[in-house]
Amino acid sequence: MASRNSILLILKQRQGVAYTELLASILGDYSNINSARAALSRTLKDLEALGLIRRKGNTIFLLSLIH
Repeated sequence: MASRNSILLILKQRQGVAYTELLASILGDYSNINSARAALSRTLKDLEALGLIRRKGNTIFLLSLIH
């Protein structure tokens, strides 16, 4: 499964990362692209539900963790 922390770290380093860039960064951890895509989709859905990220089109943004 794509690690929430690794995805958040990538988003913190570069604001506004395309979905395909995130997929490419985790692809080496999976046996095929479909497994990587499914894991990334689940992780992004969970992070969005927690209010940590926001998707705008094909780009993912990290929301401010300090209010």
